[in-house]
Amino acid sequence: MLGKTVYFCDLKDRVVREGVVLSRIISQSGYIVSIIKSAVRSHTVEQRLIFNEKEKAEEKLPRFLGIKDEMDRREKRHNECMDKMRQRVIGKPELKEIADAYIK
Repeated sequence: MLGKTVYFCDLKDRVVREGVVLSRIISQSGYIVSIIKSAVRSHTVEQRLIFNEKEKAEEKLPRFLGIKDEMDRREKRHNECMDKMRQRVIGKPELKEIADAYIK
């Protein structure tokens, strides 16, 4: 697989990309992960998001994006809950307006 051209679901940019596999590793969570160089940049991609045919990647992308969107919603709710707990201990952030403006 090293040096091979593959197609993968880039969930961050919500597109299918073509790239070349540079290396493979096992993540701390136990997933097989490939480092793939595309025309844009290098990507760290879980094995299950990589395909030999572009059509297969395009077929799977909407399903993966649906799951990613649900994960993002849950993560946002979790972070909001953690922020509330943090505020009970250390109070409200001193510069929230500046942080919000920077993030947007």
